[in-house]
Amino acid sequence: MLKFATEQNPSIRVLSDQAIEKIHGATLEILASTGVAVRHEKARAMLHDAGASVDGERVRIPAALIEMAIRTAPDRVVLHNRLGEPVMPLEMGRVFSVSYTHLRLPTKRIV
Repeated sequence: MLKFATEQNPSIRVLSDQAIEKIHGATLEILASTGVAVRHEKARAMLHDAGASVDGERVRIPAALIEMAIRTAPDRVVLHNRLGEPVMPLEMGRVFSVSYTHLRLPTKRIV
């Protein structure tokens, strides 16, 4: 059985820093040039007020706006259950998984 010190977390590195930067750059280009469909009117208004270009439901988001959002995003977000109790802190170094093996899929009887 493997044991890890509290400060250690096993990790897998799939992409290099260079690959991550390339993907990020392509994403910024797509969001700025092609944009994304935003169907929620208030969300479109908020993005427009922040500096995005809005054409109907199509919203083109400039790279500077995306970079600012990334810089100002919190390091930690906590999800709560229905009772308002904190149950899942989303932060660096935390991994959560869910198993759906207990669910039964509907079966069709062949007679």
